[in-house]
Amino acid sequence: MTAPQSSAAPRRVAILGAGPIGLDAALACAERGWPFTVFEAGDRVGGNVRAWGHVRLFTPWSMNVSPRMRDALDRAGIAVPTGEHH
Repeated sequence: MTAPQSSAAPRRVAILGAGPIGLDAALACAERGWPFTVFEAGDRVGGNVRAWGHVRLFTPWSMNVSPRMRDALDRAGIAVPTGEHH
């Protein structure tokens, strides 16, 4: 997906939630140079992941982390679950 070309100032992207998907969206914006703000209701980033070990959704963990995010986490030395937990 590409951004439409415009001469207007770029709008900020609002990202709701600082879990795996929200942080992946923030990474995508940062890589493209788009201004963004992450809004998180919890008291810290990744609260559910920290509490549960992974986000309990209807999909396995591997589907909650994109290749882009997995590469970024690997570069940062952050381990992610490798199992197919639900």
